Amino acid sequence: MDALPDDREAAAALFLRFLLTETDYDLEPLTPEDSAAEEAAWREYQAGRDPGAPLSEVKRRLANKRRA
Repeated sequence: MDALPDDREAAAALFLRFLLTETDYDLEPLTPEDSAAEEAAWREYQAGRDPGAPLSEVKRRLANKRRA
């Protein structure tokens, strides 16, 4: 997948804006396990087996992670 589908542009723009403006994100380096999980998830997404998550779900997960 070399191009972003049109229906994902708005979500990508919001995510990029979040990355550029968020100041209290996690700065810890990725562990080997984190990297492996990230790579596996990306392969699943590329293969079409995981459509991703809506932005509202991602925000909820991030908020829960920060509370933990």
